[in-house]
Amino acid sequence: MDERFLECGRINNSHGLAGEVKFEIWTEPQYAKKLRVLYDEKGNSYEVEKRRFQGEDRMILKLKGIDTVEQAATLRTTVLYFNRDDIKLPKGSYFYADLIGMTVKDADNGRVYGTLAEVLALPASMVYRITSEDGKDHLVPAVDEFVKLIDFEENVILLTPIEGMFDSEI
Repeated sequence: MDERFLECGRINNSHGLAGEVKFEIWTEPQYAKKLRVLYDEKGNSYEVEKRRFQGEDRMILKLKGIDTVEQAATLRTTVLYFNRDDIKLPKGSYFYADLIGMTVKDADNGRVYGTLAEVLALPASMVYRITSEDGKDHLVPAVDEFVKLIDFEENVILLTPIEGMFDSEI
């Protein structure tokens, strides 16, 4: 998929007889409820006719043109994407996907810790998985205590880690 499209979630199964699908949400719920059109990896578009939430991370979707349980079943395990142009982010906000690949440095001394490889949504907070040049992974909670600056122009994230967060070998 091109950079305009970001993962929204995955269809896990059909639901009922009228073509509805069970959808696992991978994006922020406030964005998921606004989306009118979703796309698969082949570029096919699906207009969302109805949606109802089942908790924070699941929805039942009715997609236009999917009207039978058999049609819905063919979409099982399909990952759906949204066009980033369809979401109006508040000023100063960003998509987590835009952080991937940024250089991670120490805010005090400029030491390079590695590259942001993944943003994990864990119960306590978001967590950055940072991969050092030697291939080691380090997990850093994405909280203000550690993350001091995200600079999109310089493509860098500045951290103030605590002792032991990164090995001295980096």
